[in-house]
This record gives sequence, structure tokens and C-alpha cells, in this order.
Amino acid sequence: MTEPLNITIDRLSEQYDNAKREIESLLFDDNPITHELMGEYERARGALSRIGLNMHAMFPGVDADISQNEIVIERRPDVFRLYGVQYRGRSRTVDLTKKLLNNGESMHQHEWMQKYPLGIIGQIGVPDIEIIFNMIAMLNKNKDHPHAQQRRVIEEVRQQFRDDFKGMMMTSTCDVKHAIVHQYSTPQAVQSKEVTYRGSLSFMWKGDADAVTTALANMPASTFIETVQQLQLIKENNQSIKGDNVSVGRESGDNLPYTLGVHKWDILCIHASNFDAKQPARGVAIREKHE
Repeated sequence: MTEPLNITIDRLSEQYDNAKREIESLLFDDNPITHELMGEYERARGALSRIGLNMHAMFPGVDADISQNEIVIERRPDVFRLYGVQYRGRSRTVDLTKKLLNNGESMHQHEWMQKYPLGIIGQIGVPDIEIIFNMIAMLNKNKDHPHAQQRRVIEEVRQQFRDDFKGMMMTSTCDVKHAIVHQYSTPQAVQSKEVTYRGSLSFMWKGDADAVTTALANMPASTFIETVQQLQLIKENNQSIKGDNVSVGRESGDNLPYTLGVHKWDILCIHASNFDAKQPARGVAIREKHE
């Protein structure tokens, strides 16, 4: 039975309008337009044209030949969503907040953990060092993405990390009796083996350096240092840091919060200390892929 023409027009018009609105929404947020979505739009437009309703192409020049599995980052209203971030041995989908937590307030680690006590898996919380460096590694890996929209958003987030690290940032990683604990004091806390060596990674014996960076970020020292170098960190005066070194420091004491940022000596300093430990934090959440 042939569908009445008015029903056909209504159906195709609805398909066209829905696809057009979704594309407009993605373009507004500078998100990629998938090949599948653009195909829906073009099929509806073509079908309307064949019955005499000519719809002009509204999106000339859109970078629309990207498939879903090529998308590594999306800009959402309050977060950047990153796909394929390694964390605790698995590939994860991660939300990174666009704004600092609590409007940029600086607090001690225990105060942050009281405000965000559940960790980062499933909800926004304070990131640990492992998730921070694996987000940066994923962004570095994809900085030359073949699609322009992806490159723009990737560079925007890399710049956000550079701006954060001009000062010291709080993490949820803590030094407890010489062991590194991620997601400290939350139900998601994980503790490494005891790591006692501290100092400049580039000057450490390789076994010691690898032990430290494996505990911190679950990556060897060479990858860890390369991740820092590729980010091209800058100081408060927007000058590039001269050194390519990373320093891991620890004061005496116990339950020492880790902060990280560019030190005045032109190095990235990852420091466990209770001295001047009130710092801002940015929010992170690990999400299920269908969310």
C-alpha cells in the first residue's frame, strides 16, 4: 500500500529537521559531525528533493567524513569528554571539567576529599596523577588528528592543562608510608608498592625511575618524560620551560598530598608535602561509554 503523499512529506520533513537540529547543536559546540549523522541529513534532503521540495545544503564545508570510532574528544556543556584514556589497565571514557572545582577555590587535600569522597569512577571527583598523565598522553597521541574539529578541541584541552600547571594543582594521590595511593580516602583507593627513591627522573637509575613513574602513572619513565615534553609546558609569564626534566619530591612525614605544577626552576614538580598544600583542583569523572 502506497503511503499518502502528505504523510510521506511529514515523515521526511521530521527526519530532515531532527538531523538538521542535531548537526546545528554539534556545530555550536564545535563537536565533530559523524558520517552517519550527515548521511541521515542528506538522505532526507534528497528524498524531499525528489518529490519537488528542494532543500538547500545548509552545511557547506562541514568536516563530516568522520566516523564514530575516529572521535577521540567531544565538547559538552560543562566538560570535555575524552575517549580511549588508559586507567588502571583499561581504556576509559573520561569527562574533564571546563571549570576548576568550587569556582577555583584552594583547599588542603583532606578538605577536597571530604567534598568529593566517592572518587572519580561514575561521578566528578578530584583526579589522581595516573588519570591526569594518561589524559595528557591520549591528547598528545592524537594532536595531529586528521580531522580539523578534533585537532582544535584537543589543542584547547592541552592548553587548559598548560594553564593549570602554571601553578600547583591538587590531586587525590597521597604518599602513605612511602607508598603511593591514588584516590586517597575514597572507596576507589589503590595503593602501590613502597617506593622510596625521590629526585630528578632524568638522573635516576632507570629501575628507580621506572618504579616511581609506574607507581605514579602506570607508565615507564621514558614515556612519562616524553608525555611532559610533548605537552610543551609554560610558566606564569607564558614563557616555555627550558628544562625537559621532571622532579618527584617528598618531604618527611606521612599522609602527604601530591601536587603538581611548573616550578620556578623550569621543571615540572610532582611533590608530596604538607607545606603550602592548599591548591585548586579540576574535576574528572570516568563514565560508561553509553552515557
